[in-house]
Amino acid sequence: MEKTFAEFNTDFYNKFEDPTIFDCCNFSTLKIVLDGLKVNYSKYKRRENFFLISWPLFKLISKIKFHLSWKRKYPNAKKELDIKLNSLSHKKFLVGYTNRSIKDNEGFDNNIYFSKIIESIGFESCLFVGADVSYKNKKPAYDLLKDELVIAQLFHNYTDEEVKLMHQLKDNFLHLKKQNIFSVVELKAIRTAYDLFFHQFKAWNYLFSNTNIQTAILTVHYHKEGLIYAAKMHNIRVVELQHGLIAEEDIFYILPQKVKAIIHKSLFADCILTYGNAWKNRLMKGVEYSEEQIKTIGYYHYQSSEVTNDENKITEIIGNKKVALFSTQTFMENTFIDYIKSIQNNIPEDFVVIIKPHPAEKIVLYQQAFAADENVIVVNCNLDFILSKSAFNITCYSTTVFDAMRHNLKSFAINFDRCQDYVQGFVNENLVVKVEPTENVFDKIELLNTLQINALDWYSPYSEQVLFEAIRNQA
Repeated sequence: MEKTFAEFNTDFYNKFEDPTIFDCCNFSTLKIVLDGLKVNYSKYKRRENFFLISWPLFKLISKIKFHLSWKRKYPNAKKELDIKLNSLSHKKFLVGYTNRSIKDNEGFDNNIYFSKIIESIGFESCLFVGADVSYKNKKPAYDLLKDELVIAQLFHNYTDEEVKLMHQLKDNFLHLKKQNIFSVVELKAIRTAYDLFFHQFKAWNYLFSNTNIQTAILTVHYHKEGLIYAAKMHNIRVVELQHGLIAEEDIFYILPQKVKAIIHKSLFADCILTYGNAWKNRLMKGVEYSEEQIKTIGYYHYQSSEVTNDENKITEIIGNKKVALFSTQTFMENTFIDYIKSIQNNIPEDFVVIIKPHPAEKIVLYQQAFAADENVIVVNCNLDFILSKSAFNITCYSTTVFDAMRHNLKSFAINFDRCQDYVQGFVNENLVVKVEPTENVFDKIELLNTLQINALDWYSPYSEQVLFEAIRNQA
């Protein structure tokens, strides 16, 4: 059985007494190690990284790859990037990167997290990096694609600073290995995380060396340690926007007192802007952000009042029925599919089940599983739209529990094995009704009346002033 988040945290922090084992020159690899173990990179097939060979051999292999592959496949990548970066030299704010968006009737993808932020700051001042594969029909328009930066860095010569970092990472990895606290599989995952960190740093180090960015605005601090380290090396302020759920069971938030002594060099943002005071109060239970570093920006997401053609079609399909909305979670497609199939023949006649997969999930798995059932509909639409059509929300752990509150909806949480700690946290705060995987959610509808909703605690109105204070180094 896969570990719960609480079990993961307990196991990890019991491995060591002194957190300085993660010290690597002027920063700590704590979060990089957490990234490697949480994602478990050991299960993915990846290229051989620089940990397995000497620096001269690594340099030789890179040179061979450059001439035999990269130069042929991307002949103009570096030249095109340099021209682009030169044209962007007037921009002071790096904004990015996520491709989560809402499509309008004109075919434009309106970025959920950054549309309002860029509108407030001004497009001319923002260097907007997209995680998509295309520039087509984006609002706001991308200045740069992340993949362009990743490809172009293959052509950059290694600086003395980067070579030094490579050796420091190797030394720190060997130091961790000597502690005998990580298994062979865990060490492989950590080694891959270090390699990814290094190449991420190399890419962003080049961008920051060739632009005049003063502040970077990101949606998450984790999995972006290379970017954050590059920003800190260039004295660039990093501002994190709350992007979703923050819970005491989290791996990358609400860190324990045990690591307080190294938290200042553990590659967090300089400040975080939350949706509401309730989230701020949660974060203050951890050591990663002080009270002065946590500000409430409110609900800054892009929201569309326009009903799209696809949404009109969904409305027609729903008809006069009530909607039971399943808002799912990453890496849990099969778990949700099995549960919905278990209640499939016991859905009340006046209900229709709608599945809104998490954006990072494989929606096709849900579509294939329920292709023959007209009473189970899989959608890929604006979350706010489908919440406005729903009678209640069903999830396991998700920000949709709180998103539902903005629509005066209440939520069920299915107590799946891997997220029991999250579910119990929700239950303890009287935010959800717990449903066991063997139970039919429709048998518990009356229990929703026991829940109390206070949406403003979790989602305040959007405040430009808080944003401006944060990016002007006044946070």
